[in-house]
Order: sequence, then C-alpha cells, then structure tokens
Amino acid sequence: ALKAYACLVHHVADVADAEARATAGVAAATSAPGAGKADKKAAKKPKGAPLVEWKWEEQRERVMHVMAGVLDADLWNLFRPRQPSEAFLGLFTKLGCLALESQPALRSKITKNAAFSMLGACALKWGQLENVTTALVHLLNKHEHLPGPIAECAAIAADRFENARLAAALLREVASVDPAEYKRQQLSDAKGVSAVGVFVAELAQRMPKTTMTNISLLLPHLDGEAYSLRSALVTVLGHLICSDASSGSLTEERDRSTSDASAPLLRAKQGFLDLLVERVHDVSAFTRARVLQTWASMAEKKAVPLSHWLVVADLAIGRLGDKSALVRKAAMHLLAVMLGFNPFAPQLPSSAFASSLKEYEAKLAQMAPPPETPEAPETVPEGDEEPAREGDTEHSDGKDEEDEKDAKEPSETPDDKTQGATENETPDPQTQPELDGGVEAVRTMVAALKTALGFAVQMGGAVGVLCRLLSSSTPSDAIEATGLLVRLRQFGVDGADEGVRRMLGLVFSRDVAVRDAAVEAVDVLFLSGADSPVAAAAALAEVASASALGELAALEEVIKLLVADGRVPPDGAVVRATWALATAREASDAARAAAFTVLAMAAATAPEVVVPHVDHAAAALE
Repeated sequence: ALKAYACLVHHVADVADAEARATAGVAAATSAPGAGKADKKAAKKPKGAPLVEWKWEEQRERVMHVMAGVLDADLWNLFRPRQPSEAFLGLFTKLGCLALESQPALRSKITKNAAFSMLGACALKWGQLENVTTALVHLLNKHEHLPGPIAECAAIAADRFENARLAAALLREVASVDPAEYKRQQLSDAKGVSAVGVFVAELAQRMPKTTMTNISLLLPHLDGEAYSLRSALVTVLGHLICSDASSGSLTEERDRSTSDASAPLLRAKQGFLDLLVERVHDVSAFTRARVLQTWASMAEKKAVPLSHWLVVADLAIGRLGDKSALVRKAAMHLLAVMLGFNPFAPQLPSSAFASSLKEYEAKLAQMAPPPETPEAPETVPEGDEEPAREGDTEHSDGKDEEDEKDAKEPSETPDDKTQGATENETPDPQTQPELDGGVEAVRTMVAALKTALGFAVQMGGAVGVLCRLLSSSTPSDAIEATGLLVRLRQFGVDGADEGVRRMLGLVFSRDVAVRDAAVEAVDVLFLSGADSPVAAAAALAEVASASALGELAALEEVIKLLVADGRVPPDGAVVRATWALATAREASDAARAAAFTVLAMAAATAPEVVVPHVDHAAAALE
C-alpha cells in the first residue's frame, strides 16, 4: 500500500509540475510584446486543465510534508528482512528533485525543508548516496537557481544526520570532471560551469571543514581554462582562510600540546595565500577582479596577515594599470577597503610613523644587552670570576628595568627611582622573563611600525597613479579614482591634497556622472564632512590658497554648482564663517585673501553673499 501511495503521489506531482510549467510558458508567451491575437485566444481557451484548477502550488506543501514524514518512519521494520528497494526510495529522490526544479516551490519554506529532508534521508539514512549525488549534480548543471539551495541541502543534511558524506560526495563529483570537459562546457554552455562554481563557493562558506578536507581535489581546476570555475575557486580559498577551519591559531580552550596538530592547517593557509597572490596575474580579467574582491573581503574580516599587508597593497597598486576597467575598479575598491580597515592608525602620514619608528628603535637599542667583553684570565682570580659576572648581570638587569620604568612612568619622582634601584639590588628569578617580554614587545612594535610606514608610503605613491586615472576615457575609472582620493585625503596620506586639487578639474567633464562625483567629493571633504562651519571655511580657503590658476577655475565652478544646488546657502553658516575668516585681524594676509577668493566664487552665482558685507570688502581694499 505504501509503495502504491508513493507511486501515485509521484505521478500526480510529475503531471502537475508539467502542467504548471506549460501554463507558465503560455502566460509568458501571451505577455510578451510580440504576442498575437491567436496566442491570446489559445491562452483563454485551454483544452482542459483540471490539475491547474486544483492549484498545485497550494497542495504541494501538504504532499511534500507527508512524504518527508514517510522517510522518518521505521521502514526497516516494514520491509524486513530486506531494506526498502532502490526503486521505492528513488520515488522520494525524484519527488525532491521535482521540488528543487521549481522556483515557486523553493519560495515555500515548508516545501523546501521537506525536499531537503527527503534528499538527505535518502542519501545518508537509506543508502542512496550515489543516486542522490548524481541527481543533484545533474540538476546543478541544468538550472541556474540551484547552486545555493543544493549547498543548503547538503549543509542541513550534515547537521541533521551528523554526517557530511553528501557534501563530500558532491564535491568529489564536481571535482572528478576533467578540466578539458569544463573548458568545452564553458564554450557551449557557460551557465552550467558557472553554476558549479557558485555551488562550490556556497558550500565552502557553509561547510568550510568539509571543503578544506576535499580542497586537494579542486585545486587542479585552478590550472584549467574555465575562467568561471577558477574565479569560484579563488572565492573558495578566501572563505577557507577566513574560516576557523583553516586558522591554526590557538584558542583558550585548546591546549598548547595541540600546536603540532595545527601546523598542517597553518601550512595550508600559507599555501592558500600564495595561490591568491599568484592568481592576481591570471589571464582572465574576471578572475583577476575576483581575486582582488576576495582580498577585499578578507581585509573586511581582518583575515589578511600583517606579513601580507604590504604585498596585497602592492598588488592592488600594480593592478591600477591593468588593461581591464573591471580589474582597475576592483583594485581601487581593495585599496579603499584596506584604508578603512587598516590595523595601524586612523591617520596615515608617513612622517608620524617615521618619528615613532626612530623612537622605538632607539628604545630597543637601549634595552638590548651590551656585548660581553672577555676578561683576561690572569687578572681575575678563579674563585672571584663567577661572583663578578653575577654582579654585572644584576647591575645590567637593574639598569634595564629602570629604563623600562622610565619609559612607562615618565612622571616618576627621584625618590621612587631610588626605591626601585634598591629593590633591584636583590636578584629575582622572575625578572629575566619579564625583561624578555618587554624586549619582544618593543621588537613587535618596531616591526608593526615598519609595516605601517611602508603602507603609508605605498598609499602616497598611489596618488600619482590615481591622478592619471582621473583623465581616463572610461568614466568608471575617474569616478572610482575620485572616491579613493577622498578616502586618502580623509586618512591624511601624503600627497592626497594635491590629488584632490587635480580632481577638481573633473567638474568640466562632459559626463554627468563624473562631474557629479567631483562636486560630491568637495561636499564630502570640505562641507558635510567638516567638523564645524569654521573648519569648512578654513579648508576651502586652504584649497584656494594652494591651487594653481586652472585649479582655481575648477574650484570656482564647483562652488557655483554647490551654491546653485543649495548646499552652500548665501546666508548659511559656511558663508558667515568665511566672512569671519576674511575679516579676522589675527589671520594672515594669505588666509584672508584666500577667504575673499572663495567668497568671490560664491558671489558669482549668488550676489547676496557680498551685498550685506560691502563695508567689510571695502575695508579690506583699503
């Protein structure tokens, strides 16, 4: 009876799905712009559609829920002494696959969960792993909407049955395909290869440990010629690096004795980083862009090691000269993300890092133990040699500890210093580990400052490349370069002010988007992003004083547009602050002249900027 019921339900579902697809196809054809009257009449008068009137989408939830419950029953007891036949279990597999094929069915949470439950139970509970894997891979190559649902199905099955064999079997199945076959599919049916790549990336995000176990099967496809699969594998590597599965760091719960077991994971993580560095030079522009996007995602999640920070920044700056606009855009986005999530400081002027580096290098030189000078054996008695060395050691330790205390407590009184020196005369066995920790901390700080200084210098060197991109014939280059220059200026990078002044010339661009980007950049930097109207007035005056003749013309055009748009009202706080700066007695002549220049630019569009302050202008002329 159960077999007959399952066969009947499968037949009804198959026919109902076919009718639903046919009805959807007719509806799409009649709603098309080129549909004729004959098509519309045929749609109005169907020969007979009782199953459509039955509203299969409403009944599917009940059917799928009941059939999923069948597999949860004790079928071993029902079919013993044998297990359920493969043909009987295949009905449930086909029913679940029919639900996955229908996008409207996946919108129902009940239907989707029931389909996942049936497929997981058939694969992991009733021994149909191979058949379910084959069916899912066939669907994966056939439908574009299924990579995410199939990955979710594998993850849910692993959680429910505490077994990841379905996910591992799917990975092995897609990895067993010859790269030459994927190349052929890329030329004939690129959607199938793209779906496989999206599935692998989705599964790596949901089940990183299983993907990590089978990654050796997927890596050979990085050398294949299907660029969509290479791009997906790059994303997989990024997910694995960001996940806990590939991090060899020790947690508080993990004992130190397990550090040897984490060594292979550390080596694998290092290998993944090297692969990402190598793939920046892929022959496909899509893969190069995906690599840069992966690095950006890793920087957002703080998964880029400090040892690779300068390497990644150098790769991004190098890709600013790529022949593909897509890669250049991804490179500028990566640099913007690295600025926003940099682990160094909110401001990146190289001079500040250079001075701090010199200070800590000097401190490290003071904390380093002096070189030992061998003493002549004939001048020191044999019995007194060891005490003398012990006294030197104690004196050196006390001096180093005093230097450490001087650095940490600058307000220490002379009495405190004397008391500390008296305490240090007695040797303490725990003194040496504390001293070593202090030296190591300073060495770590020196290494971090060197990396920070290198990053600041790299960002300063990128300003020139961005200025060249401002004149690119591709609008996206100019827009993205403008946004990145704004970020560089906000972080105080060397040379960013000059780049912003050169960016002002984009206001004369024929492309509306580029012109609007230049106006928006000035608004963000000097108006809406300023701490106060006084700071905004001072910043505009500073730009005007440092600008050349052509840059002044561009700044005037920008201010005209801002005044016309209402962002700089003639009687607003910024105009009043600019007048205050222009008439301030304590301000320098250059600052007052620059303020008057800004007011003259605003008055070209709105004369009421100057009318209430004619007497101040006349006084300035006198």
